[in-house]
Amino acid sequence: MHLRGIVYYGGFHYNVRILRRDGSVWFHDGLTTGINTMYEGQLDTFSEEGLKYKEERYATVLIYSAWN
Repeated sequence: MHLRGIVYYGGFHYNVRILRRDGSVWFHDGLTTGINTMYEGQLDTFSEEGLKYKEERYATVLIYSAWN
């Protein structure tokens, strides 16, 4: 199983990190990024702690895929 997305929740608002097959991490928050996603870096540069939180929001849903 491969981690492909993390949904964060806090302050009555959700946002998401999308983890692509190439290891890139993208962020989306409809309030701040609109329809766009923002590149954040490569997954191997994030600590476990760094993936648990995003802008004072807590990881609440992890999305996995069986396909690589």
